[in-house]
Amino acid sequence: MSNFLDLLNDVLLEQNKDIKYLEKQGILPERAFYQYKDYTPYLSTIIKIANCLKISIDYLADRRSENNFVPYKLLQTNFYYNLLAILKDRKISQSKFSKDLLLDSQISHTGNKANGQSLKL
Repeated sequence: MSNFLDLLNDVLLEQNKDIKYLEKQGILPERAFYQYKDYTPYLSTIIKIANCLKISIDYLADRRSENNFVPYKLLQTNFYYNLLAILKDRKISQSKFSKDLLLDSQISHTGNKANGQSLKL
């Protein structure tokens, strides 16, 4: 299974960019970047990265081979806050939710279930 760091590195290489670019854009400090080998970032960080690199979250998570980027707009904040409320109500951390999204992308590519678990909201 790919970790978020590998997926992000692949996208940065495709665009001839590196982590310094994200740092200069104020998206992500370099020290945080390397933590993503073991941890998945919060959904809000994933959205910031996707908007900065002009890629869809599905493309970043390796769920789609085509990049159908649509910028995350301020008008969509209700979705974000509603999602956070659901996660809080179900006692699911943002990190777990983000990690499960990445796990789900691996399931869709391989047709296998990860430990027989799925995220149900």
